[in-house]
Amino acid sequence: MQEYSAQRDAAALQRLLTIRCRVVRAGESYELDAEMLVPGDVILLESGDHMPADARLLESRDLEVDESLLTGESLAVAKESAACVGVEASLADRRNMVYAGSLVIHGRVRALVVATGAAAKPPLLLRMERFSRGVAVAVAVDALLLAGVALMHGMSWEEIFFLAVALAVSAIP
Repeated sequence: MQEYSAQRDAAALQRLLTIRCRVVRAGESYELDAEMLVPGDVILLESGDHMPADARLLESRDLEVDESLLTGESLAVAKESAACVGVEASLADRRNMVYAGSLVIHGRVRALVVATGAAAKPPLLLRMERFSRGVAVAVAVDALLLAGVALMHGMSWEEIFFLAVALAVSAIP
């Protein structure tokens, strides 16, 4: 019963968190859920809107974007459609790009979607994944070392197994 209630509550929260945006397709303007976007769509955003995908600016007017989720910078960043940025520029220096998850603080924008969904992983998520892999490797190495020490002290394989599992489970949170 509790699991059913939790699933129902999670689904309700998901509906509240759904990002909608104005999209121009074939010359007509539509309002769609962000998950319906595809690369090549043109999106129209203004103050208070969340970026539904990674996009290249086509037109912008007095655009300031909060990219704190991506860069950790607490101040809004000015963006310009006319900015010329090299391919090797860092995320923070790409003034002609906006990224999924950021927030339009001021201004209006017309942008071309270049990446959506799984293709639009933010840098923070990439760093977290790399960190998680490092922790998993460290826990596995520690569990093997502990198993070796326990084996030298005469513990049974069953006890060593449970000890290693307990170590791994306690390290994961």
